[in-house]
Amino acid sequence: MRSNQMPEMRSKNDREILPNRIKVGDKKTDFLEVGFFDCFEFQLINDIISMMIDIIKALADKNRLKIVELLSKKPLCVCEIERDLDLPQNLVSHHLAVLKEAKIVENCKCGKNNYYSLNKKALLNLARKIKKMGEK
Repeated sequence: MRSNQMPEMRSKNDREILPNRIKVGDKKTDFLEVGFFDCFEFQLINDIISMMIDIIKALADKNRLKIVELLSKKPLCVCEIERDLDLPQNLVSHHLAVLKEAKIVENCKCGKNNYYSLNKKALLNLARKIKKMGEK
């Protein structure tokens, strides 16, 4: 087989194994030399990294960090966050939507108000993953 061709994929216990290379781009020649590597493990690693990037991007805004700080004390409704940060309601709602999309906050509708709280499990998982990377 020529070096610029994609190696043949084989099935092993319903898992695809790609010998020596993993496709990393759109071109036929975009491969990463890895030896035998389980493609599902590679995809899992990519999914975890993607989730971490989403969380870090969501936390990269000072207003969202302030919201996380407020919610670390107790659950709050949008109007309370709006008052505490002196921001308009539509901006607070936008920031909360970004945090919710990244699974950093959760909400609960109580009457007319939406109360937001931290998803502490997601933040602890992120902290553990970052700590683990630092130990390598």
